[in-house]
Amino acid sequence: MDVEHTIQFLLEHQAQFAADIQQLRSITANVVTLHAELAKKQADLAGVVREIAEIQREAEQERQAAEQENRQAHLRNEEAHQRNEEAHQRYEEAHRETEERFNTLIQMMDEWIRERRKNNRSE
Repeated sequence: MDVEHTIQFLLEHQAQFAADIQQLRSITANVVTLHAELAKKQADLAGVVREIAEIQREAEQERQAAEQENRQAHLRNEEAHQRNEEAHQRYEEAHRETEERFNTLIQMMDEWIRERRKNNRSE
């Protein structure tokens, strides 16, 4: 009975060992599948990271272009302001000259009218 018991014991352990091996194979297959899925997700993530880096690079280029355009617009605005100031100064100078001429004309007319009145009284 001892031999039978030993054989029974060995058969049970052999069956358990076979079941454990089958379970390990199943777990290994799951690990391989998970590893493949992980590798695909890492590749997808790397692609997303590359896309984000490209978007960031394009955004930086656009920011720099906008900044340059803003500087150029500011310079054009300053130049226009300077031209406007110069035009305003020319206008003021022309206005002063016109006012001086007008005042001279008024004085001449005043003198002429006084002279006429004086001559009219003398006659």
